[in-house]
This record gives sequence, C-alpha cells and structure tokens, in this order.
Amino acid sequence: MKVTRIISAAASLLLTTTAVAQQKPSEVLSLFFHNHLDRILSPIGQPKPVPLPHARVTQLRELFADQFSKGPDTDKPMYQAAVAVCDAVSSAMDERQKAIASLEGSRGVHGPSDLGARRKDIPTRGSLGDAQLAGLELQREAHEEQNRKQETRQNDSFFNAQLKTNWTQRTLQLRQNIDALYAREREAERAAEQARAANSTAPAAQISATPH
Repeated sequence: MKVTRIISAAASLLLTTTAVAQQKPSEVLSLFFHNHLDRILSPIGQPKPVPLPHARVTQLRELFADQFSKGPDTDKPMYQAAVAVCDAVSSAMDERQKAIASLEGSRGVHGPSDLGARRKDIPTRGSLGDAQLAGLELQREAHEEQNRKQETRQNDSFFNAQLKTNWTQRTLQLRQNIDALYAREREAERAAEQARAANSTAPAAQISATPH
C-alpha cells in the first residue's frame, strides 16, 4: 500500500511538472501569485501560522533552471528572469520568518523587577506603629511592582507593534520588487515570441525570393 502511494505521488508530480513545462513561465508564476503571494506578504503575529510554499518555489525554480539549460537561446532570457522571480519570492519568505522570530523573541523579554532589591526589612517584632508602617511599606512596594509590570506590558506592546509595522512597510518593497521582476519576465517572453516569429518567417521569405 505504501509503495502504491509513493508511485502514485511520483506519477502525479511527473504529470504536474510536464503540464507546467508546457505553459509559459508567466502563466505558472501568475497562478502561484494568485494562490500564495498575499499570504507570504500578510501581516505577522497572526494567531494561526501562515504556511509558506517553500517546496513549491523550489520546484518551480528547478523547472525554470532546467528549461533554461535545455531551451533555445531565444528562450533563455525568459527562463532566467523566471528564476529571478523565484529567488525574490524565496527571499521574501526568509524575511518573513526572520520577522516572526524577532516578534516571538520580543515576547519572551521583559523588564527586570528590582522589588526584592528595594524592599526594606520588615520587623517581626515591635510596636503597633511599627506594624502599621510595615503594612504601608508592603502596600507601597506592591503598588510599585504593579506599575512596573504595567510599564513592561506597555513597552512590549509598543515594541511588538513596531515590529509588525516594520514588516508591513517592508512588504510593500518586497511586492514592488517581485512585480518588477515578473514584468521583466513577461517582457522577455514577448521578445522570445517575436524572435521565434522572425525565425519562422525568414525561411519562407528566402524561398519566395529564390529565382525559379
């Protein structure tokens, strides 16, 4: 049963790879963007982790690199451009993971509490006045500790919000870069199509120009 599942998965992957190889790189990348790009560049700090398509990007990159090595010279620029798009997406996912790690790390850091160092010795024996003073001292220290904890929470909240804002602003740059590389790939596709069209019409023109 396990062997059958492995064979079936391998056959499915082969069919998928073959189908992708028959499409233009821009069509493959467009479908990938539709399914994944918004999630890759979505805000961090969400309750449920966002799955990242590392394996899919690696698969597409390898496919485009293979087509670059085997394809005609007219097609090489578009496959090279498609590889650059994949690299940009991989870089964006790496940046997202680093931003999440920074956010999670900040949540584990809290301001130190020095209550123990500042607390005065409370007498165990003494007059009623001493006991009242000791009680007031405990209340004061408890109030100070509460204030310190509240300040720590506020600082943590501010720092976490800043990390989230930094990532949101960074995603604008990442998306702009990916869009520019994708546009460059489409331009390379159009240039390849024009080159193929020119090459296909050249023999016909030569034949028609040959004297009979």
